[in-house]
Amino acid sequence: MGLAVGMVVDDRYLLEAQIGSGGMARVFRAQNRKNGKRVALKELFIPAGDADDTLRGWFKREIKALMVLDHPNVLQLIDHGETDGFPWVVTELLEGKDLDDSVRSRGVLPSSVVVDVATQALGAFTSAHQHSIVHRDIKPANIFLCESGRVVVLDFGLARATTLDVGLTMAQGFETKILGTPQYWSPEQIKGVTLSPASDMFSFGGTLYFLLSGAAPYKGGTPFEIASQIMAKKRQPLLAVAPECDPRLAQLVEGMLEEEGLDRPTARQALAAFEDLARLFPNHHTDLLRYVAGEAEHMQTSIITGIAALVPTPTVIGKMPVREPVQEARSVRLPLVVALFALLVLAAVALLWLTSAPVSQSPPAITAIAPPPPREERAELPMPAPQPTEIPVVPKQQEDPSPQPRPDSSKSTGPGTLSCQLKQWAEVFVDGLPIGRKQVGIKLNLAAGKHELVFRNTKLGERRATFVIKPGKETTCRIDFEDD
Repeated sequence: MGLAVGMVVDDRYLLEAQIGSGGMARVFRAQNRKNGKRVALKELFIPAGDADDTLRGWFKREIKALMVLDHPNVLQLIDHGETDGFPWVVTELLEGKDLDDSVRSRGVLPSSVVVDVATQALGAFTSAHQHSIVHRDIKPANIFLCESGRVVVLDFGLARATTLDVGLTMAQGFETKILGTPQYWSPEQIKGVTLSPASDMFSFGGTLYFLLSGAAPYKGGTPFEIASQIMAKKRQPLLAVAPECDPRLAQLVEGMLEEEGLDRPTARQALAAFEDLARLFPNHHTDLLRYVAGEAEHMQTSIITGIAALVPTPTVIGKMPVREPVQEARSVRLPLVVALFALLVLAAVALLWLTSAPVSQSPPAITAIAPPPPREERAELPMPAPQPTEIPVVPKQQEDPSPQPRPDSSKSTGPGTLSCQLKQWAEVFVDGLPIGRKQVGIKLNLAAGKHELVFRNTKLGERRATFVIKPGKETTCRIDFEDD
């Protein structure tokens, strides 16, 4: 029969209300009668056909994972037990929404909010991977956004140890089955190979893609169709579906969605990159709180102000209002016309006077005053697209002082493609941000404008190159560390 509202579990937890349910479990809000605190109690359904204790093992993994992980962004475990054959676990009670519900009810997250969410969640993943634990089911519904602005990673029930020692303590199972949510499967999950922390990075990259665009990176009507899309790499670039996304943030997300696990950043590397990016969004946590409160108008203003004050990007500048300067230019057009007309009248009078005066008489000195350039023309000139400020990782060389071609302002926010062939492997950095270790080559979707790439090989040294990306165009290069 299982648990029910009104029951007291373990002579301690009074079940007050059911607050959630799924295919294998349901969650109650409960009160600890000994200290008065409210908690969440999760009950697992065990079907009669579970003769080999498969689901029990699954539930035990969640308990063990929560006991191993002690991190502020991982759901806090309080107690666990079993009643009438039904296992249960008690955790802290969270107030807020998971990110899947948040996007569907509040809309996509602006770049600064995603930076804050990612930084908190990556702290949890870094801790889990340090304990050799892979989550296996990272998706928007398993990342919870509390009303306080705290981000909590949920449901380590699909977690599996990556080392034998931890695996034995976590009663691991399901070795040959594909688990998780199809839209966020990694290629490794589909291939059925042993999962590593890199699999979590792919799923988290897909989660960030959803938060910024409102759509999963891979679509299909069935798990088979979705898996086919993932293996065929049929995914639109993030900037194509989320043009308001900050280009540097888009680069990090694209790096997480690389097909090969070795090409993706580790959780620690991604965390460092997001912490660097967070410095460019000084109001990121305030914006997160405003997003939770639904203050979209104030939050958007804060984001634009915060970015423009430090590192204006083509995306932000392209969205800033231009109506005020145009109105101001129009308002001064009439006075300028009147002034020019007056000058012409004075010139005509002077000319008539000169022609009628005696030849021997010296004409009075007339100083020509050039009228000021019309302000409306200055307002209508295309503004050059500002270049993204780089996040330094290594000392920069002196930039080439020669003039760079100016991108077309009407297309400066569109992405272009950079394809580089690598003669040797290299750690690659784009505008100071790491995108992982590359073996043969790279293909990146970058915002239009100038970008600096650093190619680093610990044995052969370092190469730097600056590229001007044009909207809708492909730029190619070849990197060989043995070239003189």
